[in-house]
Amino acid sequence: MWLSIQGVERVFIAKLLGVTFTSTLSFSEHVSQIISKCNQRSFLLRSLRWRGMKTEVLEAVFHALIISHILYAISACGWFIGALEKGRINSVLSRSMRFGYCTSVTTFENLLLKADKQLFRKTQSTEHCLNHLLPAVHETVCP
Repeated sequence: MWLSIQGVERVFIAKLLGVTFTSTLSFSEHVSQIISKCNQRSFLLRSLRWRGMKTEVLEAVFHALIISHILYAISACGWFIGALEKGRINSVLSRSMRFGYCTSVTTFENLLLKADKQLFRKTQSTEHCLNHLLPAVHETVCP
């Protein structure tokens, strides 16, 4: 049973800081929006390739337009994305390789692991705002 609070509208899909999620905390709508934007941007990449843009430059544009969009907030929601949605993102990535927008294929899982490693490495700095959430470092002495 849903409790209602007077003056507060119930929504089933919400967008917060660029991440869309549903009332059931599903990110399927977010992934659909990512796929849609990536497909639109792929059209731009195809136009640039057709006009003779060099492969190295095209790959830089691919990273700026598509990979950066997939990576946005990936550490926050990536582990909650289901296998079906991961497969849809992997299809976009493999299609990009086939169309020549990038020279090596990557997967959603690889992007997620890389982003998490970078975030953890950054949080280890004492100046980072999340550093206080990490457990204290215990130095072990080997005999």
